Amino acid sequence: MKKYLIVTATDRKNGDFLINHWLPSLNNNVSLRGTDILILDYGLSAEQAAKLKKKKVILLSGNRHGNPVVMRFIDSGKFLLKNKYQQILSIDSGDVLFQGDILPLLKTDLTKFRIVKHDINPLYFEYYISKNFPKNLRKKLWTVLKDKPLYNAGVLLAPRKKYLLLCRLMEKMISNKNLYGSDQVIVNYLLHQNPVKLLDNRYNFMPHTDMKEFFIKNGQFRKNNGELIEIFHNAGKTDFMRPIKNFGVLTEGMKLDPKSFYLKKIFYSTVRVMKYFSDLLLTFKPGFVFQFRQQSPNDQQLSKPG
Repeated sequence: MKKYLIVTATDRKNGDFLINHWLPSLNNNVSLRGTDILILDYGLSAEQAAKLKKKKVILLSGNRHGNPVVMRFIDSGKFLLKNKYQQILSIDSGDVLFQGDILPLLKTDLTKFRIVKHDINPLYFEYYISKNFPKNLRKKLWTVLKDKPLYNAGVLLAPRKKYLLLCRLMEKMISNKNLYGSDQVIVNYLLHQNPVKLLDNRYNFMPHTDMKEFFIKNGQFRKNNGELIEIFHNAGKTDFMRPIKNFGVLTEGMKLDPKSFYLKKIFYSTVRVMKYFSDLLLTFKPGFVFQFRQQSPNDQQLSKPG
C-alpha cells in the first residue's frame, strides 16, 4: 500500500483537459513515488474513460446524484475506508496545472490540514450559507465563519483521519448535494475549528483573487518576483469567468484575458470595500448592517434588520 493519495474528479465536459493537460502536468512535474492517483468519474465519455484506463491511475465511477465537487469528498471518503493511505491531496482538475513538485507538502505538517488562504473573501460565506443551507444549520455555520478568511478547497492536503472527518461532514451537513459552493463552506467550517498550516499561495495561485501579480513566460506562470508558481488555478465557474484563455500544457496562444481578469478584480475589490464600510457601520449603527438574526420560526436568513 502506498502512503499518499491524490484525489480529483472529472466529467465529460472537463475530461479532455484532465487527460491532455492536468495529468501530463502532474506526471511531468511531481515526484509520484509512493503516490496513487484516484480519478472519480462523474460522466466521462467511453472514449475518455478508455484513455484513462491506460494511464497509471485508479479510475472509479462516482455517485452522479450531486455536484461533482461535493461528491468528490463523499466518494473519496468511502474509498478511503477500504484503503489505508496516510496523507491525501484533494485537488481540482478542470482548471489546474502543476508546474513544480508538491510531494514535499505530503511529507510535512502531517497532523494538520494544509491549505491556501486567499487575499479576498467576496462575501462568500454570507451568500452560500444563506443560499445552500437550511435554516437549522445557518446559525451554526455563521457562528464559526463570521469574519473568517476564505480557504480555497481546490487544493487541500490532510491526514487520513481528518480527511475522513471532512468527508463525513460533507455527507451529513449538505442536504442538497447538487448545489455549487457548499463544499467550500464545509471545508472552511471544519478547518476554522482545527489546526491549519497555511501554504504560500504559489501552491494554489488564483489570479483574480490573489492581489499579488504574475506573468507568463515560455508557457510558465511566475510571480512578479520571478518565483515559480507550483499550482496555477485558473478558477471560474464558467469558461468566460476564467482569466487565462487557451489554458494548458504547451498550449499556443495561452494568455491573460484582460476583460475577464480586470472585471473580476474590480468586482472583488468593490465587494471588499463594501464589506469594510458595512463592518464600519456595524460599529456605530448595527441596525443598518446585514447580519444573521432570528426573524420567525420559518424565516432565518441573511436580512436587513428593521
